[in-house]
This record gives sequence, C-alpha cells and structure tokens, in this order.
Amino acid sequence: MKIYKCSTEVIIKNIEIVGYITAVIIRFNNVTYEISYFLNNIYYQSWFNEIEFELKNKVEKINIGFT
Repeated sequence: MKIYKCSTEVIIKNIEIVGYITAVIIRFNNVTYEISYFLNNIYYQSWFNEIEFELKNKVEKINIGFT
C-alpha cells in the first residue's frame, strides 16, 4: 500500500486552508489522514479522506507495510 508521509503539506478543499499530515490510519483498504492546521488562530487536528484535500506541492506516495 502507498500513502503520503507525515509532514506533507496539503490544502483542505472545503475551507481552502493549508495544513500538514500529522498521522495516518489504515483500516482494511481505507486510508485516513490526520491533518493539522490553524483557522482563525486556533489549532485544529481533523481526520480527512484523500478526496477531501489536495497536495500543495507534487509529492510521491511512499510504500508502507510488507511487500
């Protein structure tokens, strides 16, 4: 399985805010990313599916798990 690594800079689509991937959860074939960001000077950590954010810069996914 391939994922984006922690510290990857992203843009959360529905609020147009820049954040960073700070954790990854893999459940069966579903990958969920924790993204940390500031909104109105308040720090948030929220979980997002890959369709809810876009990469700020082009980054390759990394392999994780056994091959």
